[in-house]
Amino acid sequence: SLFTLSPWRVLVVETDPDEAEEFTGAEEKMLRDYFAAPTPKTVVVVLIAGKVRKAHPLLKLFAAFSPSVVKVEEKKPQKGRDLETWLDERLAADGKRITPEARLGLIAATGNDLELLSRELDKLATYVGSRETIDIPDVNELSTAAREFAKWELMDSLEKGDIEECLRYAKKRFEEDEHAELL
Repeated sequence: SLFTLSPWRVLVVETDPDEAEEFTGAEEKMLRDYFAAPTPKTVVVVLIAGKVRKAHPLLKLFAAFSPSVVKVEEKKPQKGRDLETWLDERLAADGKRITPEARLGLIAATGNDLELLSRELDKLATYVGSRETIDIPDVNELSTAAREFAKWELMDSLEKGDIEECLRYAKKRFEEDEHAELL
């Protein structure tokens, strides 16, 4: 593809806080050396999922670099009005709007997972075609599958006796929506 010939590169590294906590002195030296003179036209994105304490070694390492080289940014899950605003802005970029009822229905069906919401918005925008407004029947027609899939994940965890996964599911549902119900 043409992208492989492009001088621009985006490298994405995903890790959890515990794994990133255990990097070695040699790995730290490699990171320091790289960010002291980063490769031109290359962007490195390091994603650390979950809660990261302020004294985390990787966070401290990146914070020590010049802001012209490294930008440290915390992203918290979107909730409430912030989530609704994100959803409206995302649709506006596609030239679409959503009714308040449809917005709430979509959030109820998908939770606050922005990646899942983005996929659902893409489906909805395609589904409504030239119509500018997405309404509740559109959401009910296409987006209830996301919630059904999550229920199947919970049922699968229950059948396996995986209590930790069941509790993670319940915690996620209640973090997404303070009025969540486990159906």
